[in-house]
Amino acid sequence: MKKLYFIAIMGLVMACGGAKDPQMVALKQEKESLKLQTKLNSLQISLQKEKKELEKAQQNVNSLNNKADNRTTGFSASSDAQHTAKDAQRTAKVLEQTRKANNQLYKVQKKVDKLEREISNVQNKLTAYQTEEK
Repeated sequence: MKKLYFIAIMGLVMACGGAKDPQMVALKQEKESLKLQTKLNSLQISLQKEKKELEKAQQNVNSLNNKADNRTTGFSASSDAQHTAKDAQRTAKVLEQTRKANNQLYKVQKKVDKLEREISNVQNKLTAYQTEEK
């Protein structure tokens, strides 16, 4: 007898629980919209931080590029081999620093581009949800 009541109650719960309330659907869409808005805001904050980092990297690269240009144009083979070797080492060191700075700039630029693509995707999803709600 208890099993019969249990089965009947479970059947009733399953029958009533399967129906989707329009209000619940609207609330779920609103919840998803808010999640997307939160993600969009955090991505925009990250983008601003990366843009500041990009600006610093560009300034660093510009100064190192100028320094490397001056080193390479001012480099000349002199009659003193020791002086020429030291000058070549200094020039090589500056060129290596410039290469590393350029690589860092490339990585930061790539990160900024990726964040901009993600922001675009999230904005598209968000507008799709907002038009769907209306």
